[in-house]
Amino acid sequence: MNFDLLKKNSASKNFSDGQVIILEGDKQGNEMYVILEGNVNIYKNFQSPNEKLIVSLGAGNFFGEMTLFLNRPRSATAIAKGDVQLLAVERSAAYQIFETHPEVSFALMKTLCERIYKATKILGVVHTPSELIIGTASELLFDPEKIKSEPPTPAPAPVLISDTPPAPILISDTPPEGFKGFETMNPSLPAGLFPEGHKIYDIPTKPHPTEGIYRKNFKCPVCEKTFAGYSIRTTRLKLERRDKDFRSHYAAIDTTYYEIITCTECYYSMFENAYAKPIIARFKENIPQISMYKNLLNINITEDRGINSVFAGYYLALKGAPLFYKDFEMFVAKIWLRLMWLYQDVGDKSMEEVAAKKAHESYLAAFENTDASPDVLQQLCVLVGELSLIVKDVPGAKVFFAKARNFRGGNKTMLTQAEEGINRIRAIESGQLPL
Repeated sequence: MNFDLLKKNSASKNFSDGQVIILEGDKQGNEMYVILEGNVNIYKNFQSPNEKLIVSLGAGNFFGEMTLFLNRPRSATAIAKGDVQLLAVERSAAYQIFETHPEVSFALMKTLCERIYKATKILGVVHTPSELIIGTASELLFDPEKIKSEPPTPAPAPVLISDTPPAPILISDTPPEGFKGFETMNPSLPAGLFPEGHKIYDIPTKPHPTEGIYRKNFKCPVCEKTFAGYSIRTTRLKLERRDKDFRSHYAAIDTTYYEIITCTECYYSMFENAYAKPIIARFKENIPQISMYKNLLNINITEDRGINSVFAGYYLALKGAPLFYKDFEMFVAKIWLRLMWLYQDVGDKSMEEVAAKKAHESYLAAFENTDASPDVLQQLCVLVGELSLIVKDVPGAKVFFAKARNFRGGNKTMLTQAEEGINRIRAIESGQLPL
């Protein structure tokens, strides 16, 4: 494992002999630990009549990864044996490392696979297939050799560990049999692609509209492969209304579900105009950082326009924007805005708020770096003003609505919306309108 890389992205912590590092059942932890110096004892039922030492880990080993990846309570207690120096790797830092340095992910997975392999060999010796009732998973995964001679401790629910690799992660709009809620589905989402709090959403898939889209061949600007996808037939769109946050509603089609085009070969994803005017050249070495999600998602992301596939397309685009473009701020802003709309569609208020804050931050950054025409700048000012109100930044909203209103000869629709925005702010400040 690349310890120099981990040191740059992690905090060093020191513990003295007998000091508790993590406690079984603790729900607050969000980090895993890598041992730099010393030894750490891992216990089940620490300081109870059933206390059991599972394993003593030395330098180079890691522990606490279950909480990092699955966001579950600590499964065991870790106690320093002598003086110990650790690296504490937080969840956000770990995801960033895994995204940018796949070799670290591979090293971690290799260690976990070795633990599982040893555990399955023991199970093969001790049990017949009909007797796969085992003790705690942590006992097997940390040090299977310690329980070879011990009878298994019955568990409330049998746990099956098999040499057969798990089935690829499937994202679809049909919940699996036995589905009891979104919470149970979270561990199935590929780590690093979706943010914490995102779920698999049970929303019926709409049939492809017959008027608003058509089949088209695209050439990927990254891997240069040609593939078939759907394009929006703009000449057939019939606008019904437009929201204050610029979302346009058309008859018979929701264009938000078709704006992102994903290459079926390398999983590069972006708005269709990025395919029409390819500007990618020197960033092709980043392809593996996107195509790694192909096997994890295991969906026909071009054909499937259900909500979960659409979310995947936008998040792939979000991951790819800084990898393939030098000036990516506007791409990122547009993606977060549409993610806000999609979270509105599924009724996830907390994730809608997350996306709104990200969209607001991204458009502010894009505004500072753009050299767009006055008309586009005026639209940006109005949109940033609306997003500022959504995230409850009233002073910021006032500034951007005023900027939009002061464009001489500006678009009348934008001028009207800017004036309405200023009137709303006055009503908010006077207490006549809630924020």
